[in-house]
Amino acid sequence: MRNVDPIAFFSEHRDTIFRICGVLGTLLVLFLMVRAIAMRMGGWSAARARVSRELAVTRHAFAAPVRNWYRHRRDLRYLTRALRSPLTWRDAERAMAAVRPLCEPGRPWAVTVTRDLVLVRLAGPTDSMPAPAAPWEPGIDEEGEDVPGLWMIPREDLPMVPTDEAAREYRPVLVAVGRDGGAGGTGGCAFLDAGGGPPVIGLEGDVRNRAVLLRTLAAQMEARLPAGLVTVSEGVHPRYPGMPVRDAHRIVRDTEPQRGYGPVLVAPHAPDPLPAEFAEPVRRPDAPRFLLGSPGRGHVRLLLIDRHGQLVVTGTPLLTAAGALARAVARALRDIPPVLPPMPPAGSGTGVRGELFEEFDATGGSERSEHSADPAADGASGRSVGSLGSVGSVGSVEEPAAASDARPTDAPHPGRGAGAVSARAGDGADGPARSARSASPAIDPAAAEAGAAGATGAEDSAGPGSEEGDSRGAPAGVGRSARTPDRPSRT
Repeated sequence: MRNVDPIAFFSEHRDTIFRICGVLGTLLVLFLMVRAIAMRMGGWSAARARVSRELAVTRHAFAAPVRNWYRHRRDLRYLTRALRSPLTWRDAERAMAAVRPLCEPGRPWAVTVTRDLVLVRLAGPTDSMPAPAAPWEPGIDEEGEDVPGLWMIPREDLPMVPTDEAAREYRPVLVAVGRDGGAGGTGGCAFLDAGGGPPVIGLEGDVRNRAVLLRTLAAQMEARLPAGLVTVSEGVHPRYPGMPVRDAHRIVRDTEPQRGYGPVLVAPHAPDPLPAEFAEPVRRPDAPRFLLGSPGRGHVRLLLIDRHGQLVVTGTPLLTAAGALARAVARALRDIPPVLPPMPPAGSGTGVRGELFEEFDATGGSERSEHSADPAADGASGRSVGSLGSVGSVGSVEEPAAASDARPTDAPHPGRGAGAVSARAGDGADGPARSARSASPAIDPAAAEAGAAGATGAEDSAGPGSEEGDSRGAPAGVGRSARTPDRPSRT
């Protein structure tokens, strides 16, 4: 290297030297620029924290769509399973009915059903609201603190629905509003009582989600309430040409309540001019209700939904994820159970007499036939007690017309339910009261021959005369247990 000429070396490696100097100069300029920016942001530490935050935001922006899609699918599966199960609806209704007499002066207005718990939300003054009685417990939040106005109970400890007068008058109409993400992070299925509180339920928020939510709530009320109580006006569904809002309101106003439930009007906006019942509180439980796709006016319970599908009942802590609610309701609409039927009065029986399930001798029917003085009266009052549509689906035995006219039976019991329909004696095997699920037992040949002999008036009937009297006085299926097959009459 001593004998190397520097000028010759520079001439030979000039390109390499210029390239290295250019790279070093560029790095120096970039360092000076980054330093100037970092000093303007408050120093190297502040600049490093800000860069980390921006990277996290960018990563979240790219991962959020995938994460939201997985969350939507999870909520859809959960809500579909919950809404298809009748136990979910019945446990929610039982909890609402059981809490009502215990929380005075509060009122239950929403309920959340999870896998193991039922949480009921109460409205009313917190200071005067009583403490939950056992087995009820106060609801807790994520930190373990008690939540005012929230009662919870394990599902297996739910009490039976009370049958007193106040319980019979309370008829909640529950509709699903999404998956609850509120107190305790339970994530259960949340229900709102559309039959209580203000007469008007209004929707506000994102236009698209608000229209979908209106149709979802209307579909649930149509599936749950008795037929003819829900009237849908124009503008609710693009494929349903309803009537104008004023005409629909007149129909709802003239519709009579059914089974204690009042009519419901579903409309995109309130009628103009505003009817008086919109601004007045509900005076009776079967008063008309209104579901509007706008904020509405008057005495309104307002539901706010944003573009992400999050729904909140304004003025309350209830926050639900309703993005998958519409598709879940569409899948489970056929399985949604109707509202609870009217409760029987306290102390009333089941509507089925015990005599129908007791064993009697065939001679009992013969004695009733002998004591009967008017065969025509017996035939007019005769009913087949062998076919009860709601008791074991028992089918009646087919007999000739002449033998069935003289069939005796007991008078109908006043406490018998409407489902226990008894067939007339003149109805054949295909009568309307015959249960389709019951199979008619085999006819006794001796009884059939005796019945045919009585119908034609022939003197040469098969067997002794006592068999004819037994076939007329005690036909097959009368005086025996509904679960006992027919046997030949004992003489």
